[in-house]
Amino acid sequence: MRRIPAVLTVLAFSAPFSPEGQAIPIARAPAAVRPFIQRADAAFTRIRSAHLTELAGTMRANGAAGAIGVCHLSSAAVMDRIRREEQIAVGWTSDRLRNPTSTPPAWAAPIVRQKAGARAASVSGFYVDLGDRVGVLRPMPEVALCAGCHGPADKLSPGVRAVLKDRYPADRAINFKDGEIRGWLWAEIWKVERRRQVYLLPCELDRARNPPEDRLVLPELLVW
Repeated sequence: MRRIPAVLTVLAFSAPFSPEGQAIPIARAPAAVRPFIQRADAAFTRIRSAHLTELAGTMRANGAAGAIGVCHLSSAAVMDRIRREEQIAVGWTSDRLRNPTSTPPAWAAPIVRQKAGARAASVSGFYVDLGDRVGVLRPMPEVALCAGCHGPADKLSPGVRAVLKDRYPADRAINFKDGEIRGWLWAEIWKVERRRQVYLLPCELDRARNPPEDRLVLPELLVW
């Protein structure tokens, strides 16, 4: 059997999956892109599971005001492990941010703006060919569990309003309606696997370069 030279294999995986930089609905993704989307979705499932587990437990113990400061620590730890172990850049963003460092990647920003206020059920997600990587974006809906911190301003408890005023005076992540897109999970996956490359977001580089294995980096940008 004739072997395909390794260089040709690399070129095949590096070939464009769509016009570079153009957002394509995931429902229209060709077969060559689906493995990258599946990897992103597996990462998103881990993040959502950690987030909801911690949020529910903290809400039961400390209420919505107590959950603001700690409810994302587990999901932040999962994101850090995914970046370091699987070489996938992952993050959370929104058109209405609580923490201004959670701004979307440049390739995702137009989608986030365009779909602001849309129903999450009407949007499956998008992928973008980034040249050497594939970007994947999935919407996250506003749900009842999150309403105590992200719902209508006039229904937030005095405790929640006080914490937000103190910690996030420029907070915009409120007044979401049930089922509305509250934010997005995004991922960037290399087309050709890298070896042991620590992949940190640009805003993390000044704070942590190649952190020790026994220390997790929990960047502020993961406050959703």
